[in-house]
Amino acid sequence: MSQASAAPVTLDASRIDPNALAILERLRGAGFQALLVGGCVRDLLLGQTPKDFDIATDARADQTHGLFEECLMLGGRGSVMTLVFEGGKPFDVATLRPLRTPASTPRVPLDADLSAVARELPVGTVAQDAASRDFSINALFHDPATGQTLDFVGGVADVRARVLRSLGEPSERFRDDPSLVYRALRISARRGLTLEPRTLEALREGAAALPDSPFALRLHELLECLSLGVAGACLRRMREFDVLARTLPSLGRLSPFAWEGLFSLGDAMDRLHAQGRGLGHPARLAALLLPLADPPALSGVDAPVSLAELVPAGDDAERPPLVEDGLAVLAAQRVLRQGPDSAGAAELLGSHLLTEALDVYSLTLDATGGSRQVLDAWRARQGA
Repeated sequence: MSQASAAPVTLDASRIDPNALAILERLRGAGFQALLVGGCVRDLLLGQTPKDFDIATDARADQTHGLFEECLMLGGRGSVMTLVFEGGKPFDVATLRPLRTPASTPRVPLDADLSAVARELPVGTVAQDAASRDFSINALFHDPATGQTLDFVGGVADVRARVLRSLGEPSERFRDDPSLVYRALRISARRGLTLEPRTLEALREGAAALPDSPFALRLHELLECLSLGVAGACLRRMREFDVLARTLPSLGRLSPFAWEGLFSLGDAMDRLHAQGRGLGHPARLAALLLPLADPPALSGVDAPVSLAELVPAGDDAERPPLVEDGLAVLAAQRVLRQGPDSAGAAELLGSHLLTEALDVYSLTLDATGGSRQVLDAWRARQGA
């Protein structure tokens, strides 16, 4: 589709962040094209308030930098600048991508010659940028100044039908970018979307190829799926496509009983998220591995798996630091159950991972309906 759809759409402009509007206005005032893009437009069309607002512009990153010198800059990816206003909320401002330009380019440090880097990167059109995105519902653009929504790929129809459809050749896209497997499951679970048939088939193929992708990438994407308030739904969908065992092979040992325990932990994460509280990645990793190792109420294997078995030894060279922290949080659960006066308690009380360990213990009690008396004693000792 080379022309933008003119189909009328309705969205609530009051849900748009004032700082996002200010960025758009300043870019337009300097003579640049500037539009809201991606997930924020999708969410607005779904009648939801977006968590993040991304902006697409024909300004290069160095030109964007020059217009927002009063904002904190978190650096860029060559064509992307992250602006942070007072209050700490980040806004990604990206230069329009030409067709077939990779979505992610090497990050550029703040002390690099940003002007020189940016000048080497081509600037695309809105239509080209739309075609380079992952899913049709993430390839929509909106101009709050005119109220116009630009749709080059049929994304509005997919939003209305609540369908997730990959752009381009789905099999090729999923093969080239393993993170799409997790992203598709994450978006479909969070927004209650149905996978379009070709996208579904490409996801199955991509899931089967996950063991060939870098472990650090797989683990990061998996843990991201547990951070958005739909952990329970994501875990159930990931089991359906065998994504969990292809990310952390030890999870392949889970029995049906243990899977239910893991799903209960995911639901407990979602209740925590609904209260405005979250878990760090080490705690999420520990929770994922909990049914394999500890406690008995969640275990569905004949014998608990040793900590050394939980993450394959062959991945040592590429283990991110959070793996060791996650295993430490998991090991701490046995000490926590013994109470704050037990052997090992003093060492745990001095650990930088105590809060995350207590969060996982609390999560377990929530999932199993256990007594919180021992947890309360730990909390009291922690605050003393």
